[in-house]
Amino acid sequence: MNLPRRRDIPALVLVLLSTAGFAAAVFTDGGGGAVRGAVADSAVAGVLDGSIAAAIDDAVERAHPFRGIAVSAIAIPRYLLFRQGNDGVVVGRNGWLFTDEEIQVHPGDVARRRRRTAFVVDTVNALAGRGIATVVVAVPSKARVAAHLLPPRLRGIATDGDFPAFVGDLRSAGVAVVDAGGVLRPELFFARDTHWRPDGAGAVAAAVAAEVESRGWNSMERAAFTIQRDAPVLFAGDLRSFVPLGAVAGPLGLADERYRPVTAERMDGDGGGLFDTPAVPVALVGTSYSADGRWGFDAFLKADLRADVLNLAEPGGGPFVPMARYLGGTTIDEVPPQLVVWEIPERYLTLPGAFLPSTES
Repeated sequence: MNLPRRRDIPALVLVLLSTAGFAAAVFTDGGGGAVRGAVADSAVAGVLDGSIAAAIDDAVERAHPFRGIAVSAIAIPRYLLFRQGNDGVVVGRNGWLFTDEEIQVHPGDVARRRRRTAFVVDTVNALAGRGIATVVVAVPSKARVAAHLLPPRLRGIATDGDFPAFVGDLRSAGVAVVDAGGVLRPELFFARDTHWRPDGAGAVAAAVAAEVESRGWNSMERAAFTIQRDAPVLFAGDLRSFVPLGAVAGPLGLADERYRPVTAERMDGDGGGLFDTPAVPVALVGTSYSADGRWGFDAFLKADLRADVLNLAEPGGGPFVPMARYLGGTTIDEVPPQLVVWEIPERYLTLPGAFLPSTES
């Protein structure tokens, strides 16, 4: 057991006082009869839909002039008593957090997935018509891979979904697809971030290289790269902001995580002279899984494919808009690739509003 450091003791006192006061208000008659009555009448529903926590949020924020302290004072009992964070996060076991986008069911999900699958197939065929090979990297949700760490009521939602159908439909259409679920394990994701760890990105890059090799796509201009691992760094994770525990995040099980950033160093020069047309045989398109250099997916692809990679992935907009932008722009002609690696996370198969604005609402 890790004991709290001396500097954490005042924050832990705040935890105890906040939790004790909140529990007293809920479970005793001392000035908390209305709240206690609401809990008694609809405790299960309130915990599940967050209405109790929302009511407490409103009351505390109106009463407290110091918002930073107030936010933590709200978040601490909510996390300890209800295992809840703010909207957008699902609190799992053992300090694991998940984006709720991976555990949502929307009307029209199946039809939406089929339209997006058709877009992927049409795009791959269009690239093939230009002499460009494509490997689609289908990335299962963290919630699917680590479903045993979710609250039990959500595990079936996370593991049903449309992901297997998407992979199967692509393969039936003759698309080269890497099902990253075959190599990703829970420990290859960050516990408190949406993304894979560098070792997860490395495992998927190796699977991409194996797929390329199996198809005999060996004519690319080769270059030797070596992976450099930097010193370990601490990382809070994008999901921890949804559980704003402040200074007590670590003692309450949501500590920073440690990882080693990676880069790829070219071993045979820069690949061309000053006035040469750049030869970059691989284009990478996708989301923040690919765009964020901290995870090193493009670096691992360079090393495993033994080829330079032009990273055109974009964070925040899903995998389809960057591909449409790439096809409609000039880069594809100015730096013509021989291979496109297209990374597509599971949640974007059905997430409303994550497709091309001109073709789907």
